[in-house]
Amino acid sequence: MEINGITYSYSQHNGRVSGKCMNDNSRANFSRTVEQVSSGTGHLVSIDPDALFSIYHAATGESANVYRAEGYSEERPLYLVKGIDENGKEYEQTVDVSRVNPNHCSYRELLALNAHTGNKSDSNFLTMSVLKDKAKNASYETKKDYLSMTYDLMKDMKTMGCWDRYMQYDKWVGDILGVSQNKMTTWYKGNIRNTAGISGTTGVDAYRKYLESKYGKVIIKDVPKDQKTLDKLGKSMSGNDVVIAPNILEEMASNPEKAAYYEQKIDYFFDTIIPRETARCAAMGLVFEPAGVVVHKDGTVTYICGCSDSPERVAQVNAINKAKREKQAARREASFEYSHAAADRLRQEIELSNRRRNMAETLSKYNADVWETVNADIFYMSLPGSALKGKNNSHKSC
Repeated sequence: MEINGITYSYSQHNGRVSGKCMNDNSRANFSRTVEQVSSGTGHLVSIDPDALFSIYHAATGESANVYRAEGYSEERPLYLVKGIDENGKEYEQTVDVSRVNPNHCSYRELLALNAHTGNKSDSNFLTMSVLKDKAKNASYETKKDYLSMTYDLMKDMKTMGCWDRYMQYDKWVGDILGVSQNKMTTWYKGNIRNTAGISGTTGVDAYRKYLESKYGKVIIKDVPKDQKTLDKLGKSMSGNDVVIAPNILEEMASNPEKAAYYEQKIDYFFDTIIPRETARCAAMGLVFEPAGVVVHKDGTVTYICGCSDSPERVAQVNAINKAKREKQAARREASFEYSHAAADRLRQEIELSNRRRNMAETLSKYNADVWETVNADIFYMSLPGSALKGKNNSHKSC
């Protein structure tokens, strides 16, 4: 099987699955009922078409077939896992899935827990194969922290934006925890009770350390539900903060049902809201910004989150605003130049008008003076003429 260039040497039987119980199936009968499949390495592995879930590792020959065991009930979900181990020997193991801790279990136990969820699809088979590959060379019976491996894979998918695969793994984790979470909480309560007698350690302190190992930053504080307080708190959160009121923490530390209830509420924020809203905001060109979860003293839960423009959208808006500013500046510059030119034309017109008026006044005055002078001259010139009329005179009138 090859996915995105990574080859997984695991196979699954694709035949009929009846989900029958293995009520009276000895090793000899098992060997007769299963199919002997030859892998590429020459190993023979046993795959039962009637098993709830079947898988084998072609490289080592290990195989596992999961059935409901005799005595199975909803209160006591027992499963029988049978197959061939890494040494080529047949094995069978009865698993009570209500006691399986996915943070520390064998691959056989995880397969039984997975079968109890009803997951038998091809995508589920791929999930189980990838987890086995993530465990590297561990055999089917070696205990590993498969839940943490899953969360690491989901972080990588989140970073790469592979939201389809992320949601598939998120659903798988939800199904697994739906079976094991109450029991897991009980285990941790057992650990808390065991540490309660240690000096300086209380059940609440131990439970808080468990929550911090699961979520990271956990703040014990009573936070009011008014918008102003929540806004202020959200600005100081880093995205994965969990704030729990002191009285609720005490209830969670002493009551497994309360612990499971509130942990499920917190998990919903990280496992469902964040990937779902991140994808939804990304489709709108926005960036989803989670802040954290607040559990108030009255038991209500607030998810603090928001969204903002993506860097590409910010750059686009900045470019649009810059173009608008440049256009406005160009308009202002053109308007200034036009006003300056208009002012120059007005000044020139005023100057020209003043010159014309001055010239007209000058010409008007000049004409009057000349006329008077001419008249005077004529009067002066004609006066002697009249006085000397009839006499011999060498002067002539001009």
